[in-house]
Parts: sequence; C-alpha cells; structure tokens
Amino acid sequence: MNDLDGEFRRMCESEAPEHWHVYATVRSRLEKSYFPFTRDALPYRTDHGIGHVTRILEKLYDLLKPHLPLENVSKERTIDLTNLNLLMNASLWHDIGNIYGQRVGHEKNIKYIFDPVKNFLYDEYYAEWIVKIAEAHSGRDAISLAIDREKVLVHNKILYPRFLAALLRISDELEEDSRRVEERMISNVPKQYEAYWKFCIMNQSIGLLYNQRTYGGRTETSLKIKISAKFEKNEIWADWGKNSMTTKGIEEYVRRIDKINQERKYCNNFLTDTFYFRMIDGIDLCIDIYDGESAIDKISFVFDDRNEYNEFFGDNGVRTTLEKYRPRRT
Repeated sequence: MNDLDGEFRRMCESEAPEHWHVYATVRSRLEKSYFPFTRDALPYRTDHGIGHVTRILEKLYDLLKPHLPLENVSKERTIDLTNLNLLMNASLWHDIGNIYGQRVGHEKNIKYIFDPVKNFLYDEYYAEWIVKIAEAHSGRDAISLAIDREKVLVHNKILYPRFLAALLRISDELEEDSRRVEERMISNVPKQYEAYWKFCIMNQSIGLLYNQRTYGGRTETSLKIKISAKFEKNEIWADWGKNSMTTKGIEEYVRRIDKINQERKYCNNFLTDTFYFRMIDGIDLCIDIYDGESAIDKISFVFDDRNEYNEFFGDNGVRTTLEKYRPRRT
C-alpha cells in the first residue's frame, strides 16, 4: 500500500468505508484481469499497468501532501474525501483503454470497460465525473474539452473536476523515470520504440521540490519539478529510433522534457484557486554525463514559461558542453 492509499483508507474509515471497499475491489480486479493484457496489447510500449498507476499515486501524494488532513494542515486547505475518491478511482481507470491495442485515442476506449460495470460500483453522478477525469488525461486541450466547468454540485458536495483532471494529467506526465521500463530488455526493443524506453532509462528520478524562502518576515513557497538524468557520453548524440524515423538522443530527450514543460503550463491553468493550491513554477533539469562508471560533466537548466526547447540548445553553457561529446568526422 502506498502513502496515498494509506491516507485515503484512513479518511474512508472515518467518513465513508464504502469508498475504500469499492476502490480496493476495482483495483484488485483490474490488476488481475485487465492490466496484464495492456502489455500484451501494446508489446514493447512502456508500462501502462498497475505499476504505472502505483507510481502515479506516489506523484499525487507528493502534490497533495500539503492538502491532506494531516497534522498542521488547516481545514480550509484540505482536499475532502469526495474529491479524493474521484481522483483515486480515475487514476485506476485512466489507461485501461490501452487494452484495445491503440495508443491514439486510448482514453476514449475507457468507456467500453467502464460503462458495463459502473452502475454496480458507483453513484451515477460520481461515475460520470470519474470517467471524464480519466479521459482528460490525454489529448490536446482535453481537460477543457472533456470537462465544461470548474465546479459542480453533486449531493451537496462541491466537486472540482478540472482541478482533479489536471492533477492526474501532470502526475501521469511525470511518471517517466527508469522504473517504467526494464533496462535489461533494451536490446530486445524494436527500433521504433527505442526513444520511449531510452527517455525513461536516462531519468534516474522525477520528483517534486517544495522550497520556502523568507523575505522581510514573509515566507514564500515555490513548487518545482526536479528531474535528475544520467547520460553516457556516447549516448548524447547517438541515433534513437522513434516510430519510422531516427533522432539524436539529446534532441529527443530534451523534446520530451519540453513536452512535460508544456503539460506543466497547461495544467497550471486548472490547478490554482482550488484549495489554495500552488501552480508548478518550472522544471529543474540536471543531466550528469558519464564515461563508464565515472561522472565527467554536468548540465543544469531550468525550463519554465520562457525557457523551452530552443532556449536549452541556445544556452552558451549547454551548447559548449554538448559540443564536447559530438562525434568528430574523420
């Protein structure tokens, strides 16, 4: 049981035990009867099974910890059980559409498994929002398209579906570290999937970093994404296979970091003004460059609202470092 599962269970025990029973039942059934087939349906794709869900819940716990009913958290900042229940269940269902073997539009396939059982599991109004939150995790502008309002009143409870969808979406985006693939299998991965695997392999960790600074008696808190990567020097300019093409390792890696940054900016539109939640200010990227067992160089760069893909490669320090490892023509 991960930390968010534990906190969710404690909240359920004191307020609504049936929420935990349903969540635990759905998780167990999906884990045994459906998730194993997502890998079969999409062979050599990165993990979209129960391990992926568990790691998303880790990210959600890190994001929500200041808003859970823990010691020293004020009540007005606390996410309530009803909203947390929707988020937990949407996390379970969000990738189940991959079982049909299609990545493009997989979020729309959730309903084919969800709809036949939803009436046995959920209140009809909560079921509607669970599936909408789950569907909004993928696709261009999907939160705005799938969810037409910031707040909705259901059974005298205020739900925040856009806020919840943004939490799930950014947590899903951050679940891209080395735990998502089996590095020992990389030599067996077809060339067209190589870039997706190698991106994860390079990421030693992706976490969230809260910083507090005090100025003139006033404390300011910032929230950033922290990505620590490890590149072998020969991998920086190596060819990575991606679909029907090849791309240079560092260019594809930074392209995917930039994608996370774009998702961060998009999700920030829906994260603020709910439970006094902070927007995510940027991404601190640190790339350690290795020659075998020895660290020989480092690149540090902050992605934010102004610093993106082009700015990374335009940075003098970054460009100088990368050029040292570019293969020389003979």
